[in-house]
Amino acid sequence: MNLRILIIEDEKLTAADLEATIRKIRPDATIVALLGSVAEGRAFFSAPHSVDVIFSDIQLGDGLSFEIYENTRPSAPIIFCTAYDDYALRAFRSLGIDYILKPFSMDSVAAALDKFEMIRRNSRPAVSDYQTVFEVIRQQLEAPKRNALLLYRRDKIIPLDVDRIALFFIEDDSVFAQTFDGERWATDDRLEALEQQLTPRYFRANRQVLLNRSAVREASRDLHRKLRVHLTCPFHHLVLVGKEKVPAFLEWLQSQSS
Repeated sequence: MNLRILIIEDEKLTAADLEATIRKIRPDATIVALLGSVAEGRAFFSAPHSVDVIFSDIQLGDGLSFEIYENTRPSAPIIFCTAYDDYALRAFRSLGIDYILKPFSMDSVAAALDKFEMIRRNSRPAVSDYQTVFEVIRQQLEAPKRNALLLYRRDKIIPLDVDRIALFFIEDDSVFAQTFDGERWATDDRLEALEQQLTPRYFRANRQVLLNRSAVREASRDLHRKLRVHLTCPFHHLVLVGKEKVPAFLEWLQSQSS
């Protein structure tokens, strides 16, 4: 059966990359539409459409994708594309709602589609009550963003404006912050929590590094379709962006002023 797929994603490069990935996995699938906003989603669902499954980002430029469904219950299951931390993901798991983590890979997209197909073959209901998880994500997004951080060195505890921090990095299982003038401080925060609180000013380049936009001077192509990031300050490690994250990284560079 030909699979009809709707993609809701406001980052054009990410949407195009997801579409290309789906076409490689399921060449016979039909991409019904690429929507980039809540307004476009509401307009789309105001008329009858045949959609089997929806891939949807959560935070769009004009609001949360959940707002698309405030007056219309989705008739197709939604696979959320998310960068949220474990607290939100536990809500997804508890309700049986599927998701793929950004940056997505061919394997993660294929696994999500395989799960959907299995549910459909077994004639199990594939549409969940999304209201609870909507509220969990909304609460996270409405939480105040952090403007200062407590950093530690020996007996000193220093509150530091996050805009003075060029990057955060993991070394020897500990998280450190490095300022633009090269000072290095330890922090008790997890990198995942910092990513959540400091987006979009900062970008998770890879598992070890979270970058301030002002720390990025330029980027160049590296081996295996990765990007090498050249910084405005000295740093003792090479910073690479994996090929799966390149579209989101380039979109971030465009959207965030330095």
